Amino acid sequence: MTTVWLNSFVLRQLPTPFDDDLPEAKNCTVILYSHEVLARDDDAESDLPWEIISVNANQRKTPGCEPMPVETLLYNHFHQDGGTATEYTLSQFENKIKESFLYWKDRAMIDGRKSYWKISNAELVARVEKALASNNWGPGYIDGVIEVYIPVSPGEFFCPIVELVEGDKLIGEYRSRRSGEIPRKNIGVQRSFL
Repeated sequence: MTTVWLNSFVLRQLPTPFDDDLPEAKNCTVILYSHEVLARDDDAESDLPWEIISVNANQRKTPGCEPMPVETLLYNHFHQDGGTATEYTLSQFENKIKESFLYWKDRAMIDGRKSYWKISNAELVARVEKALASNNWGPGYIDGVIEVYIPVSPGEFFCPIVELVEGDKLIGEYRSRRSGEIPRKNIGVQRSFL
């Protein structure tokens, strides 16, 4: 995995190559994990207090993050390789699974891609820092994880999540997200917006 150290954060997710065919995002939520949470699983890449784990551009009309995909939620809850334990009660877990299922049952990532941004990584970090200073953030799924809501202008962020339509061709692969992790299923949809 490529990692970039910027100011007070480690940026672990870099943008994927841009093909000019992802829909423009309306919002972007940046997920930060504390050093303490990452250190529990020996997953910290630095001694800095926070690491940017995920940049989630989305189509939501209001700031916030889409529910965690079901498979990711399962990896986290059952603390499988690459997952961070959720510590949910059975009732909380059931509610999160239901929320995730209802959101993702008719959505998928285009070709398994991630969010893309055209601003520099330094500008991304500057926006995170400004949002934190403005209290424009909320709690994540466990203590030590936060969601930071950063402003998005047209043409800056692009979202790989689309609603499925009948006849869409789903594709999949079985691969590790990072070096040293056990492979996991990755299912997406073939779609072009050109």
